[in-house]
Amino acid sequence: VLLLSRLEKRTPGLEPADIYFRRTIWLVIFGMINAFILTWPGDILFTYGICGLFLFAFRQTKSVWLLVLVVVCLSIGSGTQTGKWYGAKETRKKGEKAMVAKQKGQELNKEATQNLKEWEKLKKELDWKEQRLNAAKTKEGMSKGYFHIIGKLAEYNIKSESISLYKAYFWDAIAFMFVGIVLFRMGYLSGSFAGHWYLLVAVLTLSTGMAMGRHHVNTQINLGMDFTLYADTFLVSLYQVRRLCLSVGHLSLILFLFKTGWFSWPLKWLENVGRMAFSNYLMQSIICSQVFYGFGLGYYGAWERYQIYIFMLGFWAFQMVFSYVWLRYFAIGPLEWLWRSLTYGKKQALLKA
Repeated sequence: VLLLSRLEKRTPGLEPADIYFRRTIWLVIFGMINAFILTWPGDILFTYGICGLFLFAFRQTKSVWLLVLVVVCLSIGSGTQTGKWYGAKETRKKGEKAMVAKQKGQELNKEATQNLKEWEKLKKELDWKEQRLNAAKTKEGMSKGYFHIIGKLAEYNIKSESISLYKAYFWDAIAFMFVGIVLFRMGYLSGSFAGHWYLLVAVLTLSTGMAMGRHHVNTQINLGMDFTLYADTFLVSLYQVRRLCLSVGHLSLILFLFKTGWFSWPLKWLENVGRMAFSNYLMQSIICSQVFYGFGLGYYGAWERYQIYIFMLGFWAFQMVFSYVWLRYFAIGPLEWLWRSLTYGKKQALLKA
């Protein structure tokens, strides 16, 4: 929205659309590079790029209709998750019925045999011993060389950028992009509201989202993390509602801190990181693969949770310092420069004037 609003004011004709689509297509390509060359599973750039291609058609849609689309998209996401729960419940129900019949010495027909087979397969997936065994196999595979890891992750990345995108990621991402457009138009993102409104929204949404999350996780633990039992407890998945509350809550909290003026120093450091968000994102892929994978230091699966948090905080501190130093001498981040040069088809200015 920012890019097009600026371009359409100063550039007539189709040029703004050309620039927008070139920029978005390059984002898709960078996402594929991140997943298949930088070996980072779960890349988000590809999803953002695909959603961006669709988003162009909605740039002038009225906010009320965008909010309707938000509800539709999040409902699809919730429906997919809820469907998995009820599908697993049905698999358990039919499988247990077939198992009882078999124990009684009854001859199973083709359908009952298949039901029993599917239930036994699902039970094996849920078994903790089987999960630990699979984790050990994964750890062993990720301790090998670069080309072995590329092959190992290729199947996951292909599924992530096709089936998973179609079933979940697309609806998740584009719904939040619609929310962002509406908040931008309202002036919410630029701090146009009074500080107490941001605080009120932050308190309401964060408390709601965190309470929902606590209840959900506690219930999962009480059920032994057995998702075949979730449908017996949860009528519908509220994950999408929870993440919307938490996202708006964190956003509102940051805007409130900005409005107070008390946090200008830490927010300035975060501003530098944000101006280099693309470079910092791919830097995490490059450095973390060297730290954790077998072609680097090989710490995959070797650390306790608290050790990962220590590493994470240290990495964040490094990126804040790196972004600050870089932007003292350069106008934009290195990958932002590359992305912009590819978008406009000519070398862009990198050094500060």
